[in-house]
Amino acid sequence: MVFLCVLLAGASVGAPAGDSDSDIESGAALKLTVRKFFAAPGGAQQGIATDGTHVFVQSTFVLVKYDMTGAELARTSKLEWHHGGITYHDGKVYAAASECCKKGTKVHLVCVYDAETLEKVAEHDIGEHFTVCAGGIAYYDGHFYVAESYFDDEHNDYIVEFDPAFNRVASYTLDFKCPYGIQGLDYIPQLKKFMVNSHGREFYLVDTSLDSGTVEPGLAPFNLQDVAYLNPATLLLNQRDSREVAFVSLGK
Repeated sequence: MVFLCVLLAGASVGAPAGDSDSDIESGAALKLTVRKFFAAPGGAQQGIATDGTHVFVQSTFVLVKYDMTGAELARTSKLEWHHGGITYHDGKVYAAASECCKKGTKVHLVCVYDAETLEKVAEHDIGEHFTVCAGGIAYYDGHFYVAESYFDDEHNDYIVEFDPAFNRVASYTLDFKCPYGIQGLDYIPQLKKFMVNSHGREFYLVDTSLDSGTVEPGLAPFNLQDVAYLNPATLLLNQRDSREVAFVSLGK
């Protein structure tokens, strides 16, 4: 069972999480405290990633780097394409980027940024594998997983697995319809599952096989965006509407 206990915005990390009417059911015990991190102007807060020391927050068109107190350390200038979910791996931040067109587009990319400077260092074209908007990205066991976002709630969730050079390995269609598709995902080692977030309150945990039969749905007390694994005790969640980062305690 997942328990999401939300404290008031601005509460410090490690503050006790009291009883809450926000408890939800899923596969592990999670408790939330909230500390404010604000993405740069230019779009809604979208992605989140961490190297364990810093927090990277992606707005629609700007990537920002913070320390763990919320102090801003660096930011990019306005980016060319719509950027959604992000993930950190081996000194770099990987962003799912797209033209993000309701009628469909072949402009879908993974943009790669140096985690120290936020300078763009690479770009991978994944346009042949997506139709509307490459919206979320995660790294697990040597491979990258990129998920699709939509402009409606009628599409089954869709994730593509890539090797490190972004050659397609496999595609997965899950029997679940995240509102507006998948916005964020990350692998949670303590649960041995991916956490998959929608643009709304819905999320789910799913086995690394990405088999629909392993989907375990949950409901957060706020609208979500991306998720990032910080350490064995803590996850980071974007709160879509308040543009805050929730520190989520893992444990029963």
